Amino acid sequence: MAEPLKIVGLGSSFAAGPGLKPLTNSAAGRSSVNYVNLLAKLLSTSRSAECVDLTVSGATLLNVHTETQVCGSVEFPPQISMLPSDADIVTLTAGGNDLSYIGGLMLGSIRRTAYVGRLLDLALKLSGRVPGPNTPPTAEDVTKRFVAIIDTIHAKAPGARIILVTYLTCLGDDIEPAVNTQLSKEQIDDGRKTAETLRRCYIDAQGQRSSICELVDVSEESKAHGVGSDDPWMAGWDLTMLWTGTTPFHPTYKGHEYIAQRLYRIVAEGHDETRPGDAASRR
Repeated sequence: MAEPLKIVGLGSSFAAGPGLKPLTNSAAGRSSVNYVNLLAKLLSTSRSAECVDLTVSGATLLNVHTETQVCGSVEFPPQISMLPSDADIVTLTAGGNDLSYIGGLMLGSIRRTAYVGRLLDLALKLSGRVPGPNTPPTAEDVTKRFVAIIDTIHAKAPGARIILVTYLTCLGDDIEPAVNTQLSKEQIDDGRKTAETLRRCYIDAQGQRSSICELVDVSEESKAHGVGSDDPWMAGWDLTMLWTGTTPFHPTYKGHEYIAQRLYRIVAEGHDETRPGDAASRR
């Protein structure tokens, strides 16, 4: 009998799936229905597969690679330190926290929500925790972090198929200020620029390590499913999230399901019929 496929998920909240119940680890915001778990279930229909989910919400690429991450009272060691050497497939979705991408959208929306934003600013001021100027790493720095992670994965699990999975598009053509978002046009434009910078980091990193790493770029086909669309794969922001537990500006179940199905076509069927620009489609 063939050994089970060992599928490892690395990354931040876009991979972990916070707010999607049931959670397997509440401190990590790690869902049992995130894309890496769904992929393992899909693959299990034809061959035994097991999922090693190491994703942690809030992780930067440094937390994936070398730095311990603290979530409340729980410490998570660098994700790669727990990577099994016999991994067959390793997926990675991260980098947004390095560039303050999603956190910036969340904070911007909250601050533009009547009363809530004022209360937030007052609470921060009273606590002395008013955010100072944020200087994120450059795109070159982020690309280098991706490349370093790819190299470490390959060294630790040389037989693993390494797949970088980009972020789904959050701010597509359907989002409209004062209609379906609290964000201003300027904030939307800035968010789109950051998203494209992050996407280019994925492309550049994979290009530097194309012999050992693949890229699955899900940004283009998800443009019609962003915040404010008729069929969103991304949650927007509204006040109900304060008590429902939904995470704003993060993939919904549909988003994770799409990524899992896309990866399944590549891994199980050996092809990807849509995106000639992906490394996976050229294998």
